[in-house]
Amino acid sequence: MKGISPLVAAVLLIGVTMTIAGILAFWVSGFMYERTKGFEEKAAMYEKCIGANFGIYSSTYDSVNKTLTILLENKAGIRLNLTEINIILLNGSIDIRPLNMILPRAGAWLPIKIENVDACEKYRIVTECTEPTIFREGTC
Repeated sequence: MKGISPLVAAVLLIGVTMTIAGILAFWVSGFMYERTKGFEEKAAMYEKCIGANFGIYSSTYDSVNKTLTILLENKAGIRLNLTEINIILLNGSIDIRPLNMILPRAGAWLPIKIENVDACEKYRIVTECTEPTIFREGTC
């Protein structure tokens, strides 16, 4: 009986093993890159938002003019990007409006005036900080 020689079999076995190892190494490197990329983004956001704190000093709702006026105070040493305000209406629906405002560093005050608000019950001011999540709620 004839078969392949042990030398050829060893070379083929090493070749197949190296091919499988190369494929696995390529897959693992891509997998680890995606995992660490997400971790780095979360770590950067956490570092940026650590210690972030702001408060609602006052809020008034004028039902005649349908205007919600809010006065915010930054209580931390970092500036905050306010991304949106979610207004919960009396009928239970949510009116989401972009803010795109910056609350300056500690001790700063920021007035916000939202117009055309129907029957406001409460609201939530959301920041860009998702890790940790920073938002404040108030009543109209």
